[in-house]
Amino acid sequence: MKQWLEFGEKQVTALLKCDPDHKKLLEQMDIVQEAYIKIVERLSGEERDVVERYITICEDLEHQRTIAAWYCGKFNG
Repeated sequence: MKQWLEFGEKQVTALLKCDPDHKKLLEQMDIVQEAYIKIVERLSGEERDVVERYITICEDLEHQRTIAAWYCGKFNG
């Protein structure tokens, strides 16, 4: 994991800054972000906590997938 934090994360971040698909997804997120915030604000505290927890878990899973993919590329490349 330390190797990922020192090298891999920087490489992936640099790659994504130039990636047109990633940029397109960021633009799409910007478009829906305001509506998302308004919807979440209407939820009860308990409902908001569930939604936020779910999103955090999804992000954590994707982060682990990214790290695993980086290591696969490093050791199989």
